[in-house]
Parts: sequence; structure tokens; C-alpha cells
Amino acid sequence: MAAPGTCSGAGRGGRRAVCAVVFWGAYRGWLRLPGPLQTQIDMMPDLAAKNGTLQSGEPVAVGAYHTVMNLEPTQTGGRGPCNIEFENPAANQYSARLCLYLAESGELVANTHLVAPGKRVETAPLRQSLEPGDYPVTAVVELFDEAKEPAGSVMLSVTLRVTERKE
Repeated sequence: MAAPGTCSGAGRGGRRAVCAVVFWGAYRGWLRLPGPLQTQIDMMPDLAAKNGTLQSGEPVAVGAYHTVMNLEPTQTGGRGPCNIEFENPAANQYSARLCLYLAESGELVANTHLVAPGKRVETAPLRQSLEPGDYPVTAVVELFDEAKEPAGSVMLSVTLRVTERKE
């Protein structure tokens, strides 16, 4: 018998399907798993990351980090994709993950997975439904070296704008 919280067993296709759905939901940000397990999922490469640049890049000094992101990300309808336009320029030596936290409560409202240098992520889904309005958020860009060890972080204050869905 499998230990609680694990997925195993030949011939147990239903259990495997449920586990796959749970892990996919955690990867996409639809649900949060216990800290250590969620951290492992968040360290996976972001499947939405694309090659190329959103802005023209400048050289980055050794030990420095250059980031490009939307300072006023907007989301329509209170839930779904938010246009974060986060880019990790190819000149950087670190991979990065972007997390947006509500300034008032510290609650995580959106995040990317690991974005390698030279990749960009245009949107990230909101983790919760928000009423239309402007929300002060703290954007935390977490940096990781090639071994996926923390290499520092950058914090920015930005405004998340939620607009009403136009029908």
C-alpha cells in the first residue's frame, strides 16, 4: 500500500490520473501544495517562457542582474491571465522566478516558474479572484544559479490593475 500523499501502484490508472491532475494543478498555480513539494514544482522551467526579448537589452555587469517587467500589470475580469511581461535578458547569468504579493496582506497572487536567461513570460494567472481596482503589490524577483541555489532577490513596488470584463 502506498504511503499517504504518494502516488504509486501498477494497475491503478485512476490514482495515477488523480496524482497527475493534482501536480498539473500545482504547476499551473491553481492550487498550492505543502511548502517543500510546491517549491520543487516552482523550480521547474516555466513552460510558458518564450525565446527572445521584449525590450532591447543592454550589457549586464558581472554580479549584476537586469530585469524587464510590466510595472503596472493588468488583468481583466478578476481572475485569469495577467500581463506581467517578465523577461530575463540573455546577458544575465541567473535564472529567475517572479512572485507578486499583495502589499496589504503579503498573500501570493501570481507567480512564474523558473525563467532562464534569454526567456520571457508574457502572462501569469492570478491565484485568486480580485474585485476591479488598483492593488499595490510587491514584485519579488528571486535569482537562482545553475545549481538552482538561491543567488539573491530584487523587490519592486508595482500596481496590479484589475479591470471589469467588457461584455
